[in-house]
Parts: sequence; C-alpha cells; structure tokens
Amino acid sequence: MIHSLGWKERVQGDFPVPYHPSWEIQDSTKIQCYQSCPRMYFYEYVLGWRSARPNNHLYFGQCLHNAMEHIILHGYRTEVIIEAMEMFNDQYRAVFPVNTDSIYTPKIPDRFFEMLLLYVKTYADDMRKYTVLKTEIGGTIPLSDHHRIAFKMDTVLFNNDDLTYCSLEHKSKGGNYIGDLYRYDFLLGTQVGTYTHVLNSLYPRKDVGEIIINCMCFKKTKAPDFILGRFPISLSNAQMYVWLENTKAWLDAMENDYYKLLQMSGFEDIMTCFRMNTRNCTSWSRVCTYHDMCSCWENPVAHKDSMPMDMSVNFWNPLDEELTEVMEL
Repeated sequence: MIHSLGWKERVQGDFPVPYHPSWEIQDSTKIQCYQSCPRMYFYEYVLGWRSARPNNHLYFGQCLHNAMEHIILHGYRTEVIIEAMEMFNDQYRAVFPVNTDSIYTPKIPDRFFEMLLLYVKTYADDMRKYTVLKTEIGGTIPLSDHHRIAFKMDTVLFNNDDLTYCSLEHKSKGGNYIGDLYRYDFLLGTQVGTYTHVLNSLYPRKDVGEIIINCMCFKKTKAPDFILGRFPISLSNAQMYVWLENTKAWLDAMENDYYKLLQMSGFEDIMTCFRMNTRNCTSWSRVCTYHDMCSCWENPVAHKDSMPMDMSVNFWNPLDEELTEVMEL
C-alpha cells in the first residue's frame, strides 16, 4: 500500500507523471469517481485534466451553497433572503454573464430566486426546529491507523424536537422529478457514511441522528418549476461498520494503483494500473469526457504531454474549498 511507502517522503521525480500534493487527499467525490472508473479517476485527479470550459452545474452549486449558508445562519427574514439573492447573483455573474442564461436554464439566478422564495415558505419551521452549530466545515478524519478521508459538510445542527445532532446537506439537480433512484444512490454511498462518521466523532453516538439530503430540483420543461425534497438517512452501528470496511477497501485499491504507477517508467506498451471500467463509458446518458483518449491510448502515461486543446490542468483538492471551519479529527 502506498501509505506504507510514506507519502511525505515521495519526491516529484519518482512518478512517471508529475506528482501533485492533491493525490494525498481522498474524499467521497474522488472515491465515487474511482468506483465509477479508475481510468477516469486517473485522467481527472492524477493528471488533473478537466474541460477548460466553466462547469455550470458545479459553479451553480457553489453559489447555491453560499446563499443557503447565509439564510441558515441569519434566518428566513425578508432582508436576509434579499442579501442571499444578491450574494448569489454577484458570485454567479462573475463567471456566467446574462447572455449565457439561454444556454444554462434552469440553473440561472432568476430561477434560483424563485426557488428560494418557495424554499423559505416550505421550510419556515426550520428556525424553530434546528439550532445551528456549524456551517461549511471540512477537514480530514481517520478511518484506521493507516487510512484518512477528507470531508466537507454543509451544516451541523441540533434537532430540538428529538434532541439529536444531525446534518442538512444541500443538493441541487436538474431534471423533472426526484425519483427513488436518486434517494437510493445516497443510502449506500460513501458520502452519507462519511457525514455520519464525522458526527459520531464529534458527539456521543447515541445522540447522533439523521443525515438529511436537502434536494432542490430545477425543472426545465414541466410545471411546477421546482421540486423540493428532504430524505433523512440514519445509519446503524452495523451499517457504519459495513461502510467503514468498504471505504478502507476502496482506499487500499486506489493506493495500490498509485503504487503500480510508481513502478512504471512510462515507456510500457500498456498501463496496467487505473484500469478502465468499460460498463460506465456512457453513464448519465452521455459519453465519458475521456472516451476518445481511452479508445486511442493503450498507455496514457506515454501521452502525458498530449493534453487535448479543449482541456486544462486543474487539480482539485476538497480542502481548498471555501470553508468556515477546518477540522482535523
């Protein structure tokens, strides 16, 4: 395992591709990418190759999170809602001007404003029900003596009704409905287990309650324009043990691929680490961004200097995100 090699002792020249410190930080998003396809993980997180175009879905989500944090901290009053809308608009327009709205509808400021008005009306009882303890926290937390995982949580709340500690996690999506498949994706996913693990580390386990997926669905074609849904998920100790063992196994698999990469010279005929999962090339009703490269390059390491012109190098570290509080647990 690469953790036994000592990440801190590795030097940039050891690997056949340029080393980057973000390799050392694994979180739920990176693990889920690796689960989908290790080769996609290699392109996106080892080489850092991403589309050079701004990602509307990701940036819209960032703006939404900042606005939601503001109203959660300051209440659902009219002046606070106006401030949150102004914050959202200023941040979003810095990257996506008005003339792009026809391209990215419904994830645009006007639709967010309409959704926020519905949101505060629908969940008006939040200010009574929850006491806000923390917002936008992140850091790393151990899973064992040799495993750590990074995390970022939108909120840590105290539920005044059932006297438990919980988390409200904001998720925005497109589409025309929130179906069972969307909810099921979280039930066994890495994210909810990570959130629960953090709460179990901060508070007595008997006092830890639900992780609430707070979904805001922006519809493009069908009335009504929005669907709001909250899905509470509570994991038992036995379920958390399953999550722990699964997550450690995935981290070991990822580290083993880094170890194999370390042994490569870059001149091999094929790359024997970060294998392709060819069952996911057309997931999400689209062709994978890296499909052409996988089709043409048997050994991507040999093409490390041949990044496509429509891509840029952008390494992502979850701990570089804007955080109100950084915690090392």
